[in-house]
Amino acid sequence: MIPVEERIANPDHNMRWTVALRSATSLPLDSDILKQRSIEGDIIGGADNLLHFIKKVSFKIHNSYPNPLRMIDRAPYEINETGWGEFLIHIKMKDYNQPEQSERASPGDLNSIKTLVNQHQSSTALKIRSNPLSPNSSKLIHLWQYNEIVFTEPNETFYHRLLSNPMTSLPIKNQFPKHLFSLEIKEKEFKKPSLAKMKVLIETNQLRGALVRSERELNETKRFI
Repeated sequence: MIPVEERIANPDHNMRWTVALRSATSLPLDSDILKQRSIEGDIIGGADNLLHFIKKVSFKIHNSYPNPLRMIDRAPYEINETGWGEFLIHIKMKDYNQPEQSERASPGDLNSIKTLVNQHQSSTALKIRSNPLSPNSSKLIHLWQYNEIVFTEPNETFYHRLLSNPMTSLPIKNQFPKHLFSLEIKEKEFKKPSLAKMKVLIETNQLRGALVRSERELNETKRFI
């Protein structure tokens, strides 16, 4: 929660928010990394360090913020700000397998802040404006979007880098707390109509990747015949 003095001095910035690109699996609740996060209770994702394949991540927030295009080249890939409004946050990721001038859009633009406002606007936000001392401002909202990144035809160096840094498996079921990500939630996400096409694309890319690997293995075998 933002300190009372700050909320009184700047009522338009009475909420603190974080937007982040993280691995889906969450850390243990007693992890020291969670204690370093800007918002208490921000426990979603981040069990794996993505530094081995992410070169940089760009976040484009509203132009009213200083330096609205933020470039992050090391973990954690996140920005922390205050204020509330209605705007899109565009996230783009550059990995080590891409050409120098190329960027990979994180599938779908995150409408995080817009959703935050819609959930608060009729209650908490208005109460804070009329009473900056309101304890209701401590309410925490999680909004996450699950995406899978499939690398097709990775170069040899990048391919071995991925194999050398396997991702932590998601738990089968989500028990506590309710916002942590699991295989069960992943399946529910893929059942959503908006993600049906993405699932088909992912499966197609996975098959294409398997074909590329088979061709690579065949070529390696031919070299020794």
